[in-house]
Amino acid sequence: MKKLVLFMLALPLVIFIYATCTLYILHKSRGLEFSYENGGTDLSFISSDLGWSAEENMMEGKNYITILNDFESYKLNQNDSSIMLFRTKPKKKFWKWAWWFDNYDSPKWKVPYLTPEELKQLRKEAVKQK
Repeated sequence: MKKLVLFMLALPLVIFIYATCTLYILHKSRGLEFSYENGGTDLSFISSDLGWSAEENMMEGKNYITILNDFESYKLNQNDSSIMLFRTKPKKKFWKWAWWFDNYDSPKWKVPYLTPEELKQLRKEAVKQK
């Protein structure tokens, strides 16, 4: 009877420790912040004229909708409707942990991806125009 009581007391502690360690390993294996409210990985965005950029951060309340509103305000302030929004973080490979937890149906993943090479090219063009 004594062993059963000890087992019943220890079992929740063991489960808690296991779950905590598993979540910690998942978090560290990605190297990125993750939030279910955010639909997965926090993404960063940049405008096509390189004058505006933002990054999702649920701790500061910056989700995709907030960023989209900020970007539209920026376009209005610049009085240029041709400015486009680009995503600067790629989708993960399917063998990475993060791939299995991201919601790729979310609108934020539909924003065109700007590769590092394309970003360098945009920066070179921006310097030439100045």
